[in-house]
Amino acid sequence: MPHLTVAPDPCMTRYLAAVGVFRKDPITVIDIGARANSNRQWHHFGADLRYVGFEPHAEECARLNAVTPDTATFYPFALAREPGKATLHVHDNPTSSSLYPPDPEVLKRFAFRDNMRVVESRGLELTTLDLALDDKAVGPVDFIHVDAEGADLDILRGGENTLRAPSLFGLCTEVRLNRFMRTPVFSEVDAFLRGFAFDLYDLDVDRESRAALPYPVARDHRHDVDPTQPILGPSVRGQVFWGDALYFRDLVDPEVAKFCEPLPTAQILKLACAFEIFRLKDCAAELILVYKAQIDELCDHAKLLEILVPGFEPRRGYEDYVAEYFRDRQGFRQR
Repeated sequence: MPHLTVAPDPCMTRYLAAVGVFRKDPITVIDIGARANSNRQWHHFGADLRYVGFEPHAEECARLNAVTPDTATFYPFALAREPGKATLHVHDNPTSSSLYPPDPEVLKRFAFRDNMRVVESRGLELTTLDLALDDKAVGPVDFIHVDAEGADLDILRGGENTLRAPSLFGLCTEVRLNRFMRTPVFSEVDAFLRGFAFDLYDLDVDRESRAALPYPVARDHRHDVDPTQPILGPSVRGQVFWGDALYFRDLVDPEVAKFCEPLPTAQILKLACAFEIFRLKDCAAELILVYKAQIDELCDHAKLLEILVPGFEPRRGYEDYVAEYFRDRQGFRQR
């Protein structure tokens, strides 16, 4: 599946964690469909991270709990819109297993078809995101990842209380960009999340080519169980098929800020860090400027702006960078 580009070295985030800004209010990240624990960008918060994963495969949860730091916990829960029973369709490549059965007539049209061949079906007990978080007494949530192979919107609908919470500032969810897989599509997810004051900030897509004349694969793609085995993954061209959609609440917008009140300083800085992590430094800087008086009660907002700037070239201080950008009619053309 696609993965949004993240900053390899978010200096401001590491600085704020090092000086203890989040010591009394750690960031809480929920990972739904946590197989392989691929969302490692949050480790920059160090000991001030609470990472809670939900993954329906009990064996995978046991493995993750054995190999990850004490700040992370994984539970073998299958999440859906409402509690009940369902069938999990286990595919040849287990990462793509889904509660939605694949349509063989559709799949045979595409080069990646063998990855989603069903090799096993097993029954699952379902719960909802709201019930699971209450059951494990997780408390306020800051950010959510959802990668549920088509069931993403169902899971979000089962977490409406969590989505309404003022602490939640962002989420990333996998989306389908067409109806080939007979699952909810991006437009439905987007409309649903906008009802909770979330705006789209980034979208990364993968393409899949037709089996009739397949394009080369876009990147090295390996079997989930046997990493020595390459598989046919996304292609360099072809129809857009899947995506990762990144959403945040725009706390600069007064109406959205009102929706999220109260706004503790640590919460504002967590959002600024998330912006930096997802390579949205401009959004982080804007947020810091709007809330600079509040931020200065905890740390020096001007220092945070200076830390953000060095990632831009040529290197200069924050004030100089902005002033020169608007003096230069070409706006620092990318070299």
